[in-house]
Amino acid sequence: MLMFSRSFLLVFFSFIGILLISCKKENDTIPPQISISEPKENEIFKIDSLGKVEIHFNATFSDDEELGSYKIDIHSAAGHSHKSNLLISSFDTSITGALSGRQYVLHQHILIPHFPLSDTGQYHLLVFCLDKAGNQTTTFRTFEITK
Repeated sequence: MLMFSRSFLLVFFSFIGILLISCKKENDTIPPQISISEPKENEIFKIDSLGKVEIHFNATFSDDEELGSYKIDIHSAAGHSHKSNLLISSFDTSITGALSGRQYVLHQHILIPHFPLSDTGQYHLLVFCLDKAGNQTTTFRTFEITK
């Protein structure tokens, strides 16, 4: 009887394991989406009389399952593609944060308090989004900072 009980338990737990594996949710392979409404492509931002620049950022992040995090990277657009690490300007910045849910609207004023006057020109604003499964989407905007 003890032998039958062990065999029965082995078959029972094997069946439960197979049932759980077959009912397991498929892996998330769909990357998140990013929709940027600000800044507009080729928008111009002026350095104010105190040497400050304020960039208005507004984006909607969405995912079919669960959002994870974002990163905003601002750097000079001069002399590089995004496959290179060559940066001409002395100014660059990164902002990171966590996201939750399936949709998240981020509105942020990015203040650059002491923008170097020698670094005016075109800049890239790269936006990265990761979902909880590790899928990534990247998009960018080009804008200009002038005196």
